[in-house]
Amino acid sequence: RSSPTFADLFVITGWLSPTIRLNGQIVGTDKLGHFFGQGWEYFLLGNLQTALDFGHQDEAGMNGYIGSGVYSYADLSVNLKGLSFWLGLLSGQAPYVRCEQGGFVRGRTFSWAEYVSPAWDDALNCSKYVSKEMTEAVEGRLRSQGRSCPVAPSVCRELVEAPCSNYT
Repeated sequence: RSSPTFADLFVITGWLSPTIRLNGQIVGTDKLGHFFGQGWEYFLLGNLQTALDFGHQDEAGMNGYIGSGVYSYADLSVNLKGLSFWLGLLSGQAPYVRCEQGGFVRGRTFSWAEYVSPAWDDALNCSKYVSKEMTEAVEGRLRSQGRSCPVAPSVCRELVEAPCSNYT
């Protein structure tokens, strides 16, 4: 057998980001970086299809398969909601901040409830893995704990049936 890959070490050690409860959903703390960081990258691209394609390439690259061996649909969902946040920061019908009489004025109040959904939860919006071996290792570890992904199949079905779900 060859030396373990980074993806193998991910499965062996169970290396995951810590989790928090955000608007009632359990999400990895990495989702905050996706929301603000990758959401900003999507915003800078200036075109929704370009941003969605970029997200796919990113998950297929260093932020996904290459970096951790995981292609996370939950990350893609968060990226898209991050784009929505950045689009609404200074523009739209109800921006968070607006310019009035030469100064900035707070508009609406930010609420995670507007953005966080079950699609952010990796246990509901299951990931793909870089190899059959990694998939079997993850599924085996979950089985050994009496679990499987998705933890709530009915919620997962709703996510799959949502508009543009092939991107998230």
